[in-house]
Amino acid sequence: MRLLVGSKPIRSLKRAAKKGQGQAWTLENDNGTPVWDVEVVNGQKSTEVKVNAQNKKVISVEADD
Repeated sequence: MRLLVGSKPIRSLKRAAKKGQGQAWTLENDNGTPVWDVEVVNGQKSTEVKVNAQNKKVISVEADD
């Protein structure tokens, strides 16, 4: 599922990933909390960013090798 959202989560992603472009957005349920799982791509590098959909706080940032 590919979803687009407003600007608040995007600002959170920019702070977390710093560079790159959001490529895939998935809204998931993590123990009752809605969480955006976003793939951010910068050239050949990919970063997975999880953002709490309610309070817009970044939960985790994982860089893929």
